[in-house]
Formats: sequence, C-alpha cells, structure tokens
Amino acid sequence: MTTETSQIRAKSFDLPDQVREVAGMARMEVLSLGETKITRATMQPGFRWTEHARPVVGTELCQGHHVGYVLSGRALVLLADGTEREVAAGDAFDVPPGHDMWVVGDEPYRSVEVERVDAK
Repeated sequence: MTTETSQIRAKSFDLPDQVREVAGMARMEVLSLGETKITRATMQPGFRWTEHARPVVGTELCQGHHVGYVLSGRALVLLADGTEREVAAGDAFDVPPGHDMWVVGDEPYRSVEVERVDAK
C-alpha cells in the first residue's frame, strides 16, 4: 500500500498553532498539519486530570482518545472500569476515552500525541 501526498508539511513546536494551559499545571502545544494534529503535552508533578482539568472540561473523566509516545516522566492512567497502567519514557500508548491520569513522581511528564482529524 502506498500513500500519496501533494505536499510536505512541517512545523516547529517553537511556534505552535494553539497553546492550552490548565491551572498552571499542564501545557499542550498543538500543531495542525492538514488532517493531522500533533500535540506536545507537559504536565507538572502533582497534576491530576480529575483535580485540575475536570473543572474546566466539565466531564467526570477525560473523554479524549490519546495515541502517542512518552518523552520523559511517568503517568498513571486509570480507566472507568478500574483498569490501570503506568506509562513512562519510551512507551507508546493508546488510551481510550473515559479515564483519569496523573503524573507519578517528581519529574514533569512530557508526551507527543497524534490525532487524525476529519477533512472539511
């Protein structure tokens, strides 16, 4: 199978298309590359989704589907059904909607996520 593209797209996280911050504890820098979004996330020690993001987002658990790679640090992910998994530097992950997550230890958690978005 081959994939054809009509152009090469490249951007730098030095100039993200969007920056989202949560309670001074998390920062998401987003690059839009056509039908793909790339997000670099940095979460500080002590960050927990249900404590810091839930009040902003308004859902009981995170409803995002996250696919990516951990650059540094560690985080624990807890699914609504009680399944939990720690992810750490060097791990690739695929986390379904309906989860909590928090940074483990004293090192910031950094990851890069990839999301395919529908073409309009």
